[in-house]
Amino acid sequence: MGQVISNHSLVIYFLTLPDFYFPLDEDASKRNIFQIMRERPDIAQKAITLRSLGATILNVIGKREVHILSVIPGGLINPLQEKDREMLLQKAQSTWEVAKDALSFGKELFDKNWDDFKKAGDCKTYYMALTKNNALEFYNSKIHIIDPDGNIVSEFSTQDYMDFLEEKSYEWTFAKFAYLKSPGWPKGIVQVGSTARMNVNSRATTEVADREIKEFKRKFGSPTHATLLFDYARLIDLIYACERVQELLSDKDITRTDTRVKVEPKGGRGVGVVEAPRGTLAHEYVLTDDGRLERMKLMIPTQINNLAINLNVKEAAMEFIHNGEIKPGLLNKIEMVIRAYDPCIKCATRQADGRARIQLEIRDSQGQIMKAA
Repeated sequence: MGQVISNHSLVIYFLTLPDFYFPLDEDASKRNIFQIMRERPDIAQKAITLRSLGATILNVIGKREVHILSVIPGGLINPLQEKDREMLLQKAQSTWEVAKDALSFGKELFDKNWDDFKKAGDCKTYYMALTKNNALEFYNSKIHIIDPDGNIVSEFSTQDYMDFLEEKSYEWTFAKFAYLKSPGWPKGIVQVGSTARMNVNSRATTEVADREIKEFKRKFGSPTHATLLFDYARLIDLIYACERVQELLSDKDITRTDTRVKVEPKGGRGVGVVEAPRGTLAHEYVLTDDGRLERMKLMIPTQINNLAINLNVKEAAMEFIHNGEIKPGLLNKIEMVIRAYDPCIKCATRQADGRARIQLEIRDSQGQIMKAA
């Protein structure tokens, strides 16, 4: 939940808010978070407050904000201390009103701009997300895939994940494309992320998020396909995470000390699936009998959304470009489609080259090679 709060507050305020706050054809030198901070310092303060909550959770529990250190094979290195639980709970409670303000402010801007935003294209695809009794869930539950009409076409456990998705590569990009095996390529386009979570789930287990999911569906239908609704759905993700953090930290059992088991090297296969901020994320690891990594496979949200992003950019260009005339602000309208997905192309890019070699040289004081290997 700390990661969701950290990521979503960054995306909502710093990356996509200018798309909502300013006219779509506003000059690029003004259409940014820094101009918003000049005009509305209170918004800047709220952005920093929300981001700080996520960062603090990650630093306290993960021992650093990016690429946390505390989670290892076998569990968590150190249990959460009571004083840290109390501190995090107090911080989460004091941030709660800021989170609700962010939700209200975002919805207000979205409603004002919806007539323009809905023109930015849609991509009617399959959708995938974790779900628990049809409720929003980010960890430890079943995976549902629905078709463009909202019908459930697959339901499976995390260990079966790789049986349902496949990857495809093109020579013009290092980023892979993932698709559903059953419909095949290219019919099996599937999307993950905030909108997919709203489409797959019918409710949330926390009060405000549950109310907002139901309102989202009343406003836009279910499933909904408008691309920029990713930004609206991200607000609901954020409010859910802020509520859920308070629930978890209010349970003193979270400070229990049995957070780690001894790991003995052995062979086997394991698959882990979570709802990362950008969507459903899966890792598969296969180990040899002595516990060494034999092979691994990653399915990253951006590579799952990659084809939909490309198609949406094409549709947006077709919507906004007419007779070859490129009007001011056009680039921003198309960039908005990409920003809505919050893509991480480097996350979706992996290459292993067995031909790579390392040349080692020993040179004398005059720079002449004495030995090479």
